[in-house]
Amino acid sequence: MHRAFHALLLLTLFPGTGCDCLSGLPSQIDPIRRALPTGRIILYGDSRPAVTGEQYFMGRTDPVEERAQIIARVAAEKPDLVVHTGDLVARGSSDDHWERWDETHKPILDAKIPFYPAIGNHEYAGDTKEALVYFRKRFPFLGQCRWYTIKAGPLQFVLLDTNFEELKPPFVEAQDAWFLKTLESAETDPEVKALIVVSHHPPYTNSNVHGPHDETRRRFADPAASCSKFRMYVAGHVHSYERFAIQGVPFVVTGGGGAPPTSVRTSGFRTPPAFEGPELRPFHYLLLTTGRNGATVDCMMLQPDGSWKSGDRFELTW
Repeated sequence: MHRAFHALLLLTLFPGTGCDCLSGLPSQIDPIRRALPTGRIILYGDSRPAVTGEQYFMGRTDPVEERAQIIARVAAEKPDLVVHTGDLVARGSSDDHWERWDETHKPILDAKIPFYPAIGNHEYAGDTKEALVYFRKRFPFLGQCRWYTIKAGPLQFVLLDTNFEELKPPFVEAQDAWFLKTLESAETDPEVKALIVVSHHPPYTNSNVHGPHDETRRRFADPAASCSKFRMYVAGHVHSYERFAIQGVPFVVTGGGGAPPTSVRTSGFRTPPAFEGPELRPFHYLLLTTGRNGATVDCMMLQPDGSWKSGDRFELTW
């Protein structure tokens, strides 16, 4: 049985227009900003099980043990907030797949850690209407919204739906307009020190499996640069870890949440990387630790002996 969960104690949720009809106006919840007790936020993605035909990880189709280790570790960190870049399940319209999600994520659910996801392409897999019903049962506080923004301490996260083929043209246009308005609002909000944009599809990647998502770059990544508080872009979809510096801003791919890892280029780059690693990279999550004038971001990577180590570190300043 699913257990919906969220907490308004640590952050404010600002849903945007994302309902199944465009008759309603964008909804807003009055702002109530709270401090982050631990100052720690976790971002990760692509924690779905494998699908038929995926043989990318040591000949196995589903790294069940590693996925469980990641979930246990996220719960043990006791962060103030978890932001997920999408692909929670393999088939969004499958009740069985969502029940498996409930079961495997029990450590996080039981810890009552606020958990906010972007919608991945696998959340739409199968019958779209059924898939959205299952998604909304787990996250009823989002209402009909498929894109929204949340505020946590000095940070504002903007979570987007980059599954453009699943969105009718009026929805695409509505999200575009909402995003630009959200950027303008953050610019003038004195309590927002850093804006972090989150989507499933990456605007930049050197993946051997997926190409960069040009529409995401054009609609969201490029316009984000107009906001002086824009400090980081985080995406998934590619089952690996990548980091780029685009006009000095970190663009991170964090898709190491438990789906079978996929390879990335080690030469012949589409975009020069700020982090270089092997073709296959460890399972991981991002640990963002806030301070007075900025934040440290560690890519915590799962080691062969089951321990965790920061495999990449960079700073955000404001």
